[in-house]
Amino acid sequence: MRGELNLHSDRYWQLTVYDPSQKRPAALGNGIIYQIFPDRFCNSGSPKQNVPADRTLRTDWGNLPVYLPNEKGEVTNSDYFGGDLAGITQHLDYLAQLGVTCLYLNPIFEAHSNHRYNTADYLHIDPLLGTEEDFAQLCAKAKQYGISVILDGVFSHTGSDSVYFNRNGRYGQHSGAYRDPNSPYREWYTFHRYPDSYESWWGFLTLPNVRENNPQYMDFICDPKTGVLAKWLRLGASGFRLDVADELTDDFLDRLRAVVKAENPDALIVGEVWENAAHFVNHGMMDGAMNYDFRRFCRQFFAEGSIDAAEFDLRLSSLLTRYPRQMLSAQLNLLDSHDVSRFLTLCGGDRARMEQAVLFQMSFPGMPCVFYGDEKGLEGASENEYRRPMDFGRADGLEEAYRRMIALRKEHPALRHGDFQTVLAQGALFLCRRSAAEESLLLCWNAGGEALPVPGLPKDALPLLQKGWKGGLLEGRGYVVFQTAKP
Repeated sequence: MRGELNLHSDRYWQLTVYDPSQKRPAALGNGIIYQIFPDRFCNSGSPKQNVPADRTLRTDWGNLPVYLPNEKGEVTNSDYFGGDLAGITQHLDYLAQLGVTCLYLNPIFEAHSNHRYNTADYLHIDPLLGTEEDFAQLCAKAKQYGISVILDGVFSHTGSDSVYFNRNGRYGQHSGAYRDPNSPYREWYTFHRYPDSYESWWGFLTLPNVRENNPQYMDFICDPKTGVLAKWLRLGASGFRLDVADELTDDFLDRLRAVVKAENPDALIVGEVWENAAHFVNHGMMDGAMNYDFRRFCRQFFAEGSIDAAEFDLRLSSLLTRYPRQMLSAQLNLLDSHDVSRFLTLCGGDRARMEQAVLFQMSFPGMPCVFYGDEKGLEGASENEYRRPMDFGRADGLEEAYRRMIALRKEHPALRHGDFQTVLAQGALFLCRRSAAEESLLLCWNAGGEALPVPGLPKDALPLLQKGWKGGLLEGRGYVVFQTAKP
């Protein structure tokens, strides 16, 4: 995929072994993913049933979530803005016009925190989000727009306040592994001293680890007829994003993939792996991974200017050689997510820097993923800020930039599945070519503050998208996309 690899550097070498028969999901591999944190996207106003009384229901949409500890020194994440599935359905037209082809929803299963990564019941929608019918309707209506829906699967741990563990007694005083040593869920967990000492995710006692290879647990999640995966796929889900996928066992991942692909061969399985995911992707356990390294390199070059174009190119080479071509196109290329600061904030609010990074995101091999509100110019360095509610009424020039750049990607096959080759990486200037059988595009960025000449430009170069291009000079923070004859 890339020419002129730096073969003299020992920093990014990898010996790649993979199954050549593995294919990326055809329906999703070239799409635009849009990530939604459900509590913060849209409150439809629909009445909800069976909402637990210990939740604080906010009526001040747009303000920041609570982030300070309570009187006990605990951060409970128990204030809710009431974003729901029906609210997402109401905005499908907006998402389709933006160019979105796939929604990735943070957890929607019943859980007793606003982020819902502490699952309480895998078989039920959280009551504040709506019902199974709401979910099925969302998937069905999204399909009419050509939009798929994938769910966040949190399978390495449950909540301590859950049907399965029940430390708080919410689900009865004599049920769950914590309160009943004879519970059917007892063997899901590892107790060092029953019941108060047990393995938990990164030491958080509210997140007891599960033993994924326990036969009962694996069947509960992966049984092809009655399992959790099968249920939600049949209700309309088109795949799963796997939370902390690198903490799941290979056996569990193998069985999960087999069940998902048997139900829908075109379903997408993407894992949360913050570094190199070659072990999981190249061995067929998942289709792709969240590409946090991509974000990091874009932050360093476009947002911070802490590396030059040559170093940026070298670091990109590690991504391009990490996975075989068919798997590379299924990597989820993100600039930010629910776990990191907004990229615009890292840019110091500089929308020119942000636009440059967005164009690169839409141009690099893989699947671009937009975090809700990026296009509206939402900012935030800390969790309560970058998870703030969506502001549909906010006008920001970034939205039009997103529309144009997504449309450019969808219009030109070279940007979706063409070869990638670095043409020039020098100082603040980075040029690359995307080429397919149908066409060839030359893309140029000037990440610096001063105008620079673009050398070696083909005479037939036709600008398709530009900012700061002035007849041979590319202004600081400028970019230009040319259509050229194939080299």
